[in-house]
Amino acid sequence: MENPVREIPTAIKSMIEPYQKTVISANVNKYFKPNAKILHPLWSRETIPGDLIARKAVYRALRFFAADTKVEVHELMFNESRTRFTVDLTEHMDSILPYNFLAIDIRLFMRLELIQDENGTWKITREEDNVPDDLIMLGLTVFPGLRSATKRVTDVLRIAAGLLGSRMLFSLQNTSST
Repeated sequence: MENPVREIPTAIKSMIEPYQKTVISANVNKYFKPNAKILHPLWSRETIPGDLIARKAVYRALRFFAADTKVEVHELMFNESRTRFTVDLTEHMDSILPYNFLAIDIRLFMRLELIQDENGTWKITREEDNVPDDLIMLGLTVFPGLRSATKRVTDVLRIAAGLLGSRMLFSLQNTSST
């Protein structure tokens, strides 16, 4: 990459969105150093000399269960030297199963470390993917309607607490005036 701030969203999309393994492999070669490290919630690939093939396999495995994946980059943050980046993104994955069963949107926080090589281009030396623990932020709802039901229960409890508080305040005012 010549300008990582401008090119990182495109680089991420080019490694996640294509379905053809040759395209994925070419893009991993283009953006990663050969000794790069990938830390993913499902697996980790430590630095092993000449292990770029394993990194390509990680990206190809992510595409195995998804017929179509689109990446939406929400935010891109970086340090002053532009060697460390954090990307807030959502992967929209359509399932290979009929009726798009198990289609999912996954929110990720991707941390990247870059180094400038002898040619002056920037390459990724480390990728760390983090998935939030909040199921709703992650895009998973355990039961459809659970969020609205929880909101209704919370609203009822707030009203009850308000009525109880008003009643207690009223009774305190009556006892203090006598």
